[in-house]
Amino acid sequence: MSQIKSITIQNFKGIQNLHLDFTYENQENEILDNIILYGINGSGKSSILEALYLPLYCANIYHVNSIVNRFDDTEINDYIINLFALDNEWIYKNENSFSITIDIIDENKIKSLTLSYMTSNELHWNITENISNDLGNGLVFLSSYRLLKPSTIQKAGDWGEFEQLKQKKIKDWFNRGFQNKYKYTDEHFFPSLSLQFENDYKVIKQLLVNLITDKKVGVLSKENTQILDKIHEAFSIFFPNKKFLEQLSRDSMFQDYRLMIENEDGSIVDLDQLSSGEREIIAFFTTLCSREYDLKILIIDEPELHLHSKWQSILLPAIHKLFPNVQLFMATHSKEIHQSASSSELFELIKE
Repeated sequence: MSQIKSITIQNFKGIQNLHLDFTYENQENEILDNIILYGINGSGKSSILEALYLPLYCANIYHVNSIVNRFDDTEINDYIINLFALDNEWIYKNENSFSITIDIIDENKIKSLTLSYMTSNELHWNITENISNDLGNGLVFLSSYRLLKPSTIQKAGDWGEFEQLKQKKIKDWFNRGFQNKYKYTDEHFFPSLSLQFENDYKVIKQLLVNLITDKKVGVLSKENTQILDKIHEAFSIFFPNKKFLEQLSRDSMFQDYRLMIENEDGSIVDLDQLSSGEREIIAFFTTLCSREYDLKILIIDEPELHLHSKWQSILLPAIHKLFPNVQLFMATHSKEIHQSASSSELFELIKE
């Protein structure tokens, strides 16, 4: 199992020099399962999460290209620079470059990967030894901004539609080539580049509708059966007095498939009728359950913006119960989350 041991950041955004070690004190090779960053606004919490994500994401890009062998290094670098809109704003004050080094324990060895970017618009990449690809594939970033509006699902069991809705998958980007590499603007900026669909409520609904439909017609695969079972398990943790019914209601006027939930009093409601906070937690764990096979590194920025305090207090134990092999990085102001973590897992950041 691959885990992140430490990160060293130089001249990245508002961070001049920072080294964080993610091992238990006096236990060099015992890696923390939870890394909880806290501090006042502007102390660098989100920048650290970005610094973690960027090299790991790029490692996956380079690995995929090494397999398909479609692009040379210059094309890959240009693609990443344009995709993330890398420019001088990513570099600390008047410095001419930033660098990020991540040490990873992989296959019982310490391996390092370093990513650096210069004001001359150059990207440099170095890795001491190949890292297991499951680390890059198992990377999920959940940003603080998520828009979960009620949405319409008109097709059931349509996995083609589902695939079209989540075209942020890195394999899709490579299949399309680089012809669209300049279309990424601020609305497609960093937090939405998480290799999956965490910000798209419609994709979440389409996934649930497809799983239920396939089960009813007897074609649900073993993998998807386990995903659906995991979703039920998560639902019972966060909503012990509700039931997620494997039932679909069809609205003939809007041609919309509706997912049905049974409340504690026995009343049946549509998923879209739940509060925004309830929809948020359902979208949250459905996203993660759909990735249970490869989920290794989970990065979450300020989950308390969307979650009631009662869910914040159980979030850490729930994540590790559902996904026992995940390493979690989180930036948060939540006292409930702080109290559910050990002192070794809390990293206080001081604004310079």
